[in-house]
Amino acid sequence: MNILRFSGLLLATFVAGSGVTTTPEIFPLASPYEVCNPFGEVDYGVATCAEYFDSYAGRNCNYNLLNHNICDGNNPDESVYIQIRDLCPVECVNVDYVEDSLDDSIAYPIDAVDEEDAHRRRLVTHSSRPNGGYHSAIGKGVVAYMYEHYNGRGHCWWAGASKCCDTVGWVGLGAGVGGSGFSDSCDGACRYSEGSFGTFADNKISSVSVGERRIFILYENKFGFWDWLSNPHVINSRRECSCGITHENLSSSKNDKASAYYSALYPDDRCWKCKDGEILRAYQYGR
Repeated sequence: MNILRFSGLLLATFVAGSGVTTTPEIFPLASPYEVCNPFGEVDYGVATCAEYFDSYAGRNCNYNLLNHNICDGNNPDESVYIQIRDLCPVECVNVDYVEDSLDDSIAYPIDAVDEEDAHRRRLVTHSSRPNGGYHSAIGKGVVAYMYEHYNGRGHCWWAGASKCCDTVGWVGLGAGVGGSGFSDSCDGACRYSEGSFGTFADNKISSVSVGERRIFILYENKFGFWDWLSNPHVINSRRECSCGITHENLSSSKNDKASAYYSALYPDDRCWKCKDGEILRAYQYGR
């Protein structure tokens, strides 16, 4: 529901027998930010431009309101308010202008160290994002998409799975790597990855899409010795293989707190069997 504060006049009231009349109270107009309610953030308690940019990167200034259906409320004046910077001029005064810095067809690697690295390694996705929301499908080699805002909106990142879940191991004397008798080749099609987010995405995730036959876990702590010594905190509970694509909003207490991930992909049938959308059997992976 759009949150608006309409201007109004509190009528003067006369207190019988006192001769005292109350002073009229003027209620202020809603700000353009509140009227627009970008990405529905006002509904989640992000009530002002200052609060919005405490959570989201400056590139949000250059998001085009109409191109991405950003206003969950009403665009206050389409000829004046074209980008989020027009809703929040004070917060965006030092952000360089770009015609539109949001591209719904691109996902960026979750471990990108900066924006330049992210653009160099970006993934052009082949599934649509209806109304700028969740992906309609998960691309080949992708375990999960992560989004900057709730309901799959805003900037998008992706995580894959590239390491062997198991290796062949013993193959006989004189064989294997350097005649060691062991092979480090992958045993089966299962793959996984894990690591810390790059600064481009760190503490910026609000929602996720996880593909079928995938496991995806978010952690609040980075993958450093001292971080993990203090007991890593699991942010989401997608710890079983999914049957069909799943979408998830992070709770308000876990929003914008993800700093590391574990992802796994199981192309074969050893991980689960699905019937009528229910998981019948699944390995439990993750830390």
